[in-house]
Amino acid sequence: MAKASFPFLPLGPLLRTRYDNLSKIGKVRAPLLIVHGENDEIVPFQHGRRLFEAAPEPKELFIVKEAHHNDLYVVGGTAYLDVLGRFFGRLGGYRALP
Repeated sequence: MAKASFPFLPLGPLLRTRYDNLSKIGKVRAPLLIVHGENDEIVPFQHGRRLFEAAPEPKELFIVKEAHHNDLYVVGGTAYLDVLGRFFGRLGGYRALP
């Protein structure tokens, strides 16, 4: 994210914590829902798309058109709530631990 947000600054060597979600997403074994605002100015939309593409099934991507980073509910409205409700409803019988 530092590279995406500040491509002109050499921040890499200064950052100790790495959130390399892309290298870890393939290990996820639970159903996955990625919700991303189309106009997110904090996490670029393409980052969410790449994360989704790299994730194993079962997975779902819900794009909130015209939403930014913190207004998914406001912009997404009932469609956003419906997607969340359906996703969590399908998890009724899912067990994360053996």
